[in-house]
Amino acid sequence: MRERTSRLQIGAEGAARSALLIACATLAAEIGSIVINGLLNRRWPADWFIAIKVTALVGLGSFAVLFFYVLIRFRASGPSKAIAAHPFDQQSAPLAGFVAMEYYGLILNRTIFVFFQPEGLYGWTVKGPVTCIRPRYFETYADRLKDPGLIDYPEVVQRLARLMKGGFFIPRAEIVSAEIVRERKWGMGPVPHSGRIELRLATGKQRELILLGKVDADEIQKRILG
Repeated sequence: MRERTSRLQIGAEGAARSALLIACATLAAEIGSIVINGLLNRRWPADWFIAIKVTALVGLGSFAVLFFYVLIRFRASGPSKAIAAHPFDQQSAPLAGFVAMEYYGLILNRTIFVFFQPEGLYGWTVKGPVTCIRPRYFETYADRLKDPGLIDYPEVVQRLARLMKGGFFIPRAEIVSAEIVRERKWGMGPVPHSGRIELRLATGKQRELILLGKVDADEIQKRILG
């Protein structure tokens, strides 16, 4: 309960700061309109009561919308936190995997953790669409994969892969082939990557995983094919 209250308080404070900035911008726009009207028409009629009222309404409305958004995000994170907090059987060694990028919707991309498991591959989406402005953005995620304490519970990985938006599970029995394409992926710009793995599935579908950073593509292919 204390953690929930703390998170709601932080969310309310963030929403209040954003709403204040929006209100200030609205008031500045109102003042700017009055000044421009005065300079152009040589008249300075101004109803400051209405201007302040509009500013207050915009500020309160912005706070309500932003805080409601925080509540939705808070509730959405509940199931994943509950799963992560559930007492599962710990395995002897942390899960192995790699960081990849996947294109979807023609031009969008997402960054994912891909975990190896005996029954198949589990994917977590860790970041939404990115650009080439920060080409080494993924190194933070690669370092987290090296942390032996990242995840020690296979059931957490399995459940979160199904819960997260963009998450996936690919049964090993459905993987027909995993071909390494060593050429650079067009559109990646300066983002370092070690080629990509093209998965062909028994369903006829294909999935392309771009290997971010300097990694051993042959070892990844070997782990995928089991």
